Amino acid sequence: MRLRVHHLLCVPLYCGHGYSDAFVQNMDQKAAELKRGCKVCLQTDPDEICASCPNLVQEAGEAARCSLDRNHVQTKDERLLTALQLEAGREYDSMQLWKAVRDRMTQEIFEGSCGRCEWYRQGLCSYEKYIAAVDALK
Repeated sequence: MRLRVHHLLCVPLYCGHGYSDAFVQNMDQKAAELKRGCKVCLQTDPDEICASCPNLVQEAGEAARCSLDRNHVQTKDERLLTALQLEAGREYDSMQLWKAVRDRMTQEIFEGSCGRCEWYRQGLCSYEKYIAAVDALK
């Protein structure tokens, strides 16, 4: 599965909320697959989760991108690669990836990445909830 880096923070806390019915249906499937275990190729561009997002735009002659906040999600993905010591384009086993992310995640990294997200601002996410959710995946 092709996966944006920041979705490593979204999936463990995903609880059925989303941007649209199509997004939720796709996210249900992708989150379940990632939690069961699958091969993952990390990237900083739109992925299989983004495919059903109404915020994904593609203008003539340009690559698809997120329309939210001037595409800040790509910058978020790039920063997470560095902070979590991961590599774009590399294939990982999702279960091993969860362990690596758990071992490297700090509250500062989490809040730096998620602090501007609408789901975080609604109280659906927190560092403590994230750690508990990833621990439950082991």
